[in-house]
Amino acid sequence: MDFRCVKCLLLGFVFLFVDQAVSGKTSSNAERTEDRASQNKKRQDTLKRLAKLKVSYVAPAGGVDANFRKEYLKDIRKFGVSIPNEAFVNKNICRFSDTDSNRLLRLKHSINSDSKIIWAMRGGFGSYKLINSLKNLPDPKKKKVLIGFSDITALNLYVSQNWKNWTVIHAPMIVHLAKDQYHHPSWNMLLDILENKISQYKMTVLSPLNKAGEKAKIGKIRGKLTGGNLTLIESGLKTSWEIDTDDKILFIEDCHETAPSIYRSMHHLKEAGKLSKAKAIIFGHFVGVSEYKKYLKHFASESNIPMFITDQFGHGKNNLPLVYNADGCIEGNSLTVKLPRNR
Repeated sequence: MDFRCVKCLLLGFVFLFVDQAVSGKTSSNAERTEDRASQNKKRQDTLKRLAKLKVSYVAPAGGVDANFRKEYLKDIRKFGVSIPNEAFVNKNICRFSDTDSNRLLRLKHSINSDSKIIWAMRGGFGSYKLINSLKNLPDPKKKKVLIGFSDITALNLYVSQNWKNWTVIHAPMIVHLAKDQYHHPSWNMLLDILENKISQYKMTVLSPLNKAGEKAKIGKIRGKLTGGNLTLIESGLKTSWEIDTDDKILFIEDCHETAPSIYRSMHHLKEAGKLSKAKAIIFGHFVGVSEYKKYLKHFASESNIPMFITDQFGHGKNNLPLVYNADGCIEGNSLTVKLPRNR
């Protein structure tokens, strides 16, 4: 074979390689475009479903940033979702969306309105300051649903433990409808709950953190659900909204703390007697916390309470709903949530 033949063969291989690379890149780009289109369609369907619900939108903690308001005006509201201007108020008074009196006034209006759902715009900081005033209100006669997480944990705990005819759900808030935060499985399951399409559901991929958790693979752990943001749960000790953990399955998450502070807070709950009668603990996302799994595993090793970890709820995009006071059953690597009948 002379030099010219070898040269032709080499050029052929080069062209073939380049052609395959270009074809692969084009195919990959097409797949990404198709995925984005599919996600956008799903989000639009979610917005249309949301628009059919009777919702009061409130900001009892921090205020919504201007970027989300722009996205609402440009995109979200055209699907029928109607959020009043007062829900976008952001005076940023020490990170509160507004004065305590104004935030309380809007929350009370939502409680007494004809809406069926009160949905927090976002968490942030400050919902706990409204609870002392809520204590002075008569128990609401209307059954409603309260939705939120993070700082809204304070309201979630107070309402779920005192207003027995209300349904409280740890779930995505309205700012998570933004395109860069939207997670379809979380919203789809949440809307299925609100539309009474399901009576129970499963949260899978629970990984045991200790020997007691391992035993769940051959047995069942039952208890009603409660929990939320660890910082708020700890802050609520010795208050009117202190968490009741007796015979409960706790779900716990947090964000932007440090792993040692997470460990310390869990130890504080243990020392305060809040874990002694708990049936189990499920840890979710701890976004922005490096090595948190290592510290939680060490904490779990010091306890006989079954402990698990999952990426299915918390401050990450994946935030499947958890309904307070719902019957939970842990078996194997999954949690089955049986929804209250009177919701």
